[in-house]
Amino acid sequence: MKVKIILGFLLIIILTACSDTVFMECKELPTEGWHKDSLCVFEVPITETNATYQMQLIIRNDGSYPNQNLWLFVDHIKPDNSFARDTVQFFLADNFGRWTGSGVGSIFENVWIYRERIKYKETGTYKIRIAQGMRYEKLEGICDVGIKVIKTN
Repeated sequence: MKVKIILGFLLIIILTACSDTVFMECKELPTEGWHKDSLCVFEVPITETNATYQMQLIIRNDGSYPNQNLWLFVDHIKPDNSFARDTVQFFLADNFGRWTGSGVGSIFENVWIYRERIKYKETGTYKIRIAQGMRYEKLEGICDVGIKVIKTN
């Protein structure tokens, strides 16, 4: 009986904690590497223009990743097809070569707040395109790329 009550409370807590997530998706990359021309495309449905959002980027890497940092090109495409591009840098390892983020086995996951206090002016589907900007033909060691959009108010 106690186990059922505890499981019920845990379920309520989990459902409440996830209720502000508007969108979350991760794309698995080929094991042979992330090609410089390959895009990870996410279609984010926005239904509220009076809300404020936060966007997080999720990167999973393994020990074969050859660098400390990672450069990304992030395109934001509005429902009217206008777009803006960001070039961003994240660090996957510290100055001593230790991987950052949380890890299970040989995979490490980093989640960064990419943009805060986003206000969308129109409803619709916004596309987020992410490409690697590391100048490798095929970038090895990046396993997954993802985004999470959270409603913050």
